[in-house]
Amino acid sequence: MAPTTQQKKAALAVAMAVCETIREAGLVPSGHLYAHLMTQNCTLEQFEALIRLLVNAGLVRREGQGTELDRLVWAGPAIASEVRA
Repeated sequence: MAPTTQQKKAALAVAMAVCETIREAGLVPSGHLYAHLMTQNCTLEQFEALIRLLVNAGLVRREGQGTELDRLVWAGPAIASEVRA
């Protein structure tokens, strides 16, 4: 069954929120982020798919994958207000 428009909008909102969280922090331990998303009923498979999407888009870089130091690092463009600061 194909996702509904509402489900697509919800998935996009989650992706944007995760992306913004990583961008603002600069670096986020992936386990901490996943633990937070688990409280929103996000499965490990959904989390991994989301992170793959962000990595493949060039917005996030994953460091230390498979170790206790697994972290997500912002790799996307700087926001104009950050560049001027």
